Order: sequence, then C-alpha cells, then structure tokens
Amino acid sequence: YFVNPVVNISIKEYRSKKAYILGEVKKPGPYEIKGEMTLLALISEAGGINSDKAANYAFLLRNQAEKIKDHPIKQLVEKGNAEKIDLKKLLSGDPAANLKIKNSDLVYIPSKEGESISLSKIYVMGRVKNPKAYDFQEGLTALNACILAGGFDPFAAPNRATVTRKVGEKEEIIKINLEKVRDGKEPDILLKPGDRIYIPESRF
Repeated sequence: YFVNPVVNISIKEYRSKKAYILGEVKKPGPYEIKGEMTLLALISEAGGINSDKAANYAFLLRNQAEKIKDHPIKQLVEKGNAEKIDLKKLLSGDPAANLKIKNSDLVYIPSKEGESISLSKIYVMGRVKNPKAYDFQEGLTALNACILAGGFDPFAAPNRATVTRKVGEKEEIIKINLEKVRDGKEPDILLKPGDRIYIPESRF
C-alpha cells in the first residue's frame, strides 16, 4: 500500500460558457463568453449588424439557447419573457441598453421584413467544433454539414441530432441518429435552404 500518496488532478477540458446570436448579423451562431461579455461585444464578435436588413430592435432571452433545437425562434420570443432592446440606443452608446450576456443566453435580431432565417444558409449548432451559419449547397446532407463544421466535439451526442426545417408558416423537427448514419446503418437527410442542425450535449 502507499503511505501519504500525492495525487495530482488536472482538468483536461472545460465546458465553455456560450451564448447564441441569431438573425441579422454577419456571422450568426454560438460564441464563447470570456470574462464579462456585453450585448455590444457579442454583436461585435458576430461581425456586426446587417444594417440594411435588420430591424431597429433586438430580443434577449435569458437561458433559452438550448431551446432553439425544439422551438421556432418567434415562439421563444413570444413566450420566453424576451427583453426588447432598442438598437439605436445601444449603438449610440446608451449603457442601459448594453446588457450583460450570460451563459445560454439567446439574442435575436429580426429583419425589417420579420423573416427569422436567411434561406441562403444552413445552420449547424450545438456540439460541433465550428458551429455557425454555412452557405447552402445543393446535395449537402446533415452529416456532411457537421463535417463541414469541423466534426463533433468531445461532448457531442450525435445519436440525438435534430434538423429543424421551415414548412410554410410552421417548423418541422426531424430527429436523426448521425452515429448510425456515419456507420452506414441509416440514410442521411438531404438538407434544404434555411435548415438548422442541432447536435445536443451528451448526458454523460
């Protein structure tokens, strides 16, 4: 047996804190929160606002980011106690509008026309190495989109992946086991413009 053993424990990887920003910004997607992050800093990380397309307000939904895989953004805004922020005040330097961003926050900047998703893009979100919006390409599948996003990260659960698709005025959620797709045991899904792929976090 050991007498007074010394045990060194090192943490190999931390689960980073993230917030999502979607809608009319140049690079929508999740962003890591480093230290104290403000709304203006998050918008800056996302490349800024599409000023010619964006409405003059934004919505901040606290602790709602994980729900975007199951619910349309407009529904979350209507039912999720969203804080409405005047972007003119924010961009003019009003400190009251520059709210602090916390883990799992969701920021949504709608377009002037009220359309929530650019139909020229597909979105790969959740536990992939480079989650963000990608240009839609004919023939692109769910698994190939995840490969395009750098592949799954160590905490991913690709067996519980979902694809959210706009069908008319509603959104359809398609469940897909990307582990079985990768192993050739299930067919892949051919993506359509505006599709959102979400890879959840493993429960273990």
